[in-house]
Amino acid sequence: MYSDEELALLGYLNVNSPIHPRRTLDHSRYPTLQGEDIQNRDRDQVVYRHTKMLRLKPRLIMVDQLWMWIIDENTVVTAFPKRWKARSEPAFDRSDILERIMIDLTSNTTKIRSAPQLGHLIMQKCSSTFFPTPIEVDQTGFLDFLKFFETAIGNVNMKESGAFNKLWEHSNKMQSLQKEVRCRKTGESRITTGLHYAALHDQELERQMQAEVSALTNITEETNLLKEIKDIVDELNSMLLIYKQQELVIGSMGNETGDDSDNEDHHLGSLRRDSARTRRHNQIRRSHARLLQAVISHKSDLETLLSEATKTHDALSMLLDLKQKQAGVLEAEYARQETIETTAQGKTLLAFAAVTIVFLPLSFIAAVFSMNAREINGYSRPIWQIMAIMSNYTDP
Repeated sequence: MYSDEELALLGYLNVNSPIHPRRTLDHSRYPTLQGEDIQNRDRDQVVYRHTKMLRLKPRLIMVDQLWMWIIDENTVVTAFPKRWKARSEPAFDRSDILERIMIDLTSNTTKIRSAPQLGHLIMQKCSSTFFPTPIEVDQTGFLDFLKFFETAIGNVNMKESGAFNKLWEHSNKMQSLQKEVRCRKTGESRITTGLHYAALHDQELERQMQAEVSALTNITEETNLLKEIKDIVDELNSMLLIYKQQELVIGSMGNETGDDSDNEDHHLGSLRRDSARTRRHNQIRRSHARLLQAVISHKSDLETLLSEATKTHDALSMLLDLKQKQAGVLEAEYARQETIETTAQGKTLLAFAAVTIVFLPLSFIAAVFSMNAREINGYSRPIWQIMAIMSNYTDP
């Protein structure tokens, strides 16, 4: 058995003007993404990951459209989708926009006297999805999504501070280990370099140096944090774009109200006489001003969060840059040490070659002159004859 939403989608599936489907936050900003790409981005949503971490039912931020017509002073027609939920879920759900509107209408604090005021209330509830009132926050229903972003940014910020402290600790430890190696090679006094690593064996010293090098050149943690904060910044930018569009639309409604007032200049005298209508008109203007101010305030709150996320993103980028520079310094130090060792080995080879070049001919000459060639086979040849014979068969 199909739900009402499923029947509506099926009914408009093959028509020329298909129904506008619900879209997630990422899909609303990147409508060309399809399939696995948009699913992966949805799973990276802050709200999805946070609700899953709290072992609650995972949720996604959806971006729906509101269609509204104010027919007259007493009639408002609206169209917007309901929240998707299973049949097993309770009927009352504070995350449902319609139920949130009904809560305000049935309360004693909200007084609606005209259709435009009702329209302003509907728009205010749709716009304040991320800014619920205390009565709308419920652990089993509507959630304060913006708190999730604050928590996520705070967690990344805290991990960034920890990663920076680790970089400082590993750099200092690596410097101490390098000083100990130089002391052992040059015999330098440890009064200036410290005695902390003096008791270590050479193999243990080398093992600790390799461990520090691995820690200083490993950027996996920083890269993961940078990816996480980048997703947060991207989602906040998407939400901020929505509120900017809402500000434009609601602002234009005020201009239209002003135009209606200007078009009725010839009835100004009758409006002044009709105090009830004047009060109603002023109430609509004040209601519209409160709605516009609420959207501007929400946009300002998002901009503050975006600023904090951007600072954390910049701090992580700087940390990653420092770590890469530190890795470059270590590579340069190792290259310098290899150059020194290669130079020393070259000098040793040069000395060996020089000794070989000098002493090999001398050993050959000594061997030649040590031979008692005259007494071989009893011959008594002159030395020049013996040398002539040897030179033909010997290649020194």
